[in-house]
Amino acid sequence: MRPSQSTSLKSAVSATERAARSGHGGAIVWLTGRKGAGMSKLARAIERRLFDRGGAPIVLEAAVFRSGLNTDLGSTPAAEAESIRRTAEIAAHLANNGFVVIVAAASPVAAGRAQARAIGGKRFYEVHLDATGTPGASDAAYEVPAAPDLRLDARRHDLDTNALQVEQLLETTGVIASGDRPAGGEFAI
Repeated sequence: MRPSQSTSLKSAVSATERAARSGHGGAIVWLTGRKGAGMSKLARAIERRLFDRGGAPIVLEAAVFRSGLNTDLGSTPAAEAESIRRTAEIAAHLANNGFVVIVAAASPVAAGRAQARAIGGKRFYEVHLDATGTPGASDAAYEVPAAPDLRLDARRHDLDTNALQVEQLLETTGVIASGDRPAGGEFAI
């Protein structure tokens, strides 16, 4: 059960102050794709771009959580759903505190990604990285997103181009300051 917003601890630093310092509001960029699509590499490229412009990005990788936070989970569909829920909860907490959280998680089931979006709320951006022409046998269970916020084609574009497209998505949606628009968009208080 999710705690209500009223049970959240108030930060000593306002969202406006964080956005002014980092040049962006908080957000979750949820990278999804078939295993081996290059989500971790893309997450690091996005992290570097945002950090180089003064931002506060952080990467969460499902593979790292499997050997730490999620070691108590198995490999059942229910365990996968719980892993996604835990990751989304952490990402939402960080985004609420002004970080741009880049999640690299295959998250093969659409319902799991929908739950992550519900947890992340308006700060959530689903980015589908397509890197394969035809699915392999191990990818049979992957449900391709019907309407992600951004669809990237790793076969046609290099890593830097795809990272730039994510950066532009964050500018377009007002998460990142651009031109005369202040950072934080609708999230600035």
